[in-house]
Amino acid sequence: MTVRSPDRGFMAESSKTTKNIYTIKIKGYLDDRWKDWFEGLTFEHENDGTTSLNGPLPDQAALHGVLLRIRDLNLTLISVAYEEQIQQDFPISDQDTEAGAMTIE
Repeated sequence: MTVRSPDRGFMAESSKTTKNIYTIKIKGYLDDRWKDWFEGLTFEHENDGTTSLNGPLPDQAALHGVLLRIRDLNLTLISVAYEEQIQQDFPISDQDTEAGAMTIE
């Protein structure tokens, strides 16, 4: 995709970034004091007696690190769910920030 300013001839390729969002479900309630140990994932205590750890992890190595911590705490892993979110980033120069100053092709 090309971003082009009709007045200034600015042209740049846009880039896509992806976030790997995980939901890791474990048996029992994990205390909030462990949040720092789990790569900044958020904890949700479910009504069925489980805890869901949710959030982005940068790569497979980070995921395996979280899974190793679950093992080290002798927790029961129930499931791991993955969702890829793609975000579109458009490089825009300061002078092209006015409304209607660019077209996207």
